[in-house]
Amino acid sequence: MPYVAHYYKLNDLVVSTPAMAVNTLNPGGGFSGRRWAASRRAGIDGVALPTDLRAPERVLRLPITLMPADSTGATTDPWYQRLCTNKADLFTELNSGVIDLRWRMPFDNVDGWIELQTDAVATEQFDIVTRSALWDVVIGLALPHPWWRELPQIQVGATTSHTVNTGGSAPITHMQITFTADGTWTDGTTTITVSGMTGSALVIDTKARTIEEDGANATALVEFSNGMPRWNPQSTINVSSSTPVAVDYWRSWE
Repeated sequence: MPYVAHYYKLNDLVVSTPAMAVNTLNPGGGFSGRRWAASRRAGIDGVALPTDLRAPERVLRLPITLMPADSTGATTDPWYQRLCTNKADLFTELNSGVIDLRWRMPFDNVDGWIELQTDAVATEQFDIVTRSALWDVVIGLALPHPWWRELPQIQVGATTSHTVNTGGSAPITHMQITFTADGTWTDGTTTITVSGMTGSALVIDTKARTIEEDGANATALVEFSNGMPRWNPQSTINVSSSTPVAVDYWRSWE
């Protein structure tokens, strides 16, 4: 069945059922490259969304076929009523703002796939092409953060040393690094120094590019020797710190 191999999910809407399916295997949107000055910015109602400053947004185009059945395969007479309902379900998600986009990327492992996630915004829609009782439509989804995150998140509890095998095929730029006391942390390339903490936890979010102590801005308490950390794919990273530090991150895929 064609919808089994091309599993996508937009928020709670599975685009891999007898109701609708991606009709061509899409390899995740291609190569994102690196950010350049004139790169586009996705937005909603004229307001630009936060982006990764180290790579350009990209547009993922999904060719979707709408079929005259519901998600269980049950049909409706007349058939075009179900087609219109399926179209409405799809367009509801496209118009919902920032979309939680999931993709089960085919992979040579036990499950046969890896679950990936990213945020997306609908930016393009091509005309619907009718093929008897099937409707084809191509939708364009802008990905403000161009790389997919592998689920689930990897959590390394507070420790003074650990080794990370990054895996994936794209740089890891989304980490949450948590200090509970002043100290230094290094991954061999970047050293982070925290000084002057008065709260219980200071969290550095490298995707959001925020530094907060107990929810309040704490940028003045942190120094970076070489910018925020960035880990290359398929690499071994040796992390050490002078005080126990926790690191949560996602493997990243192109």
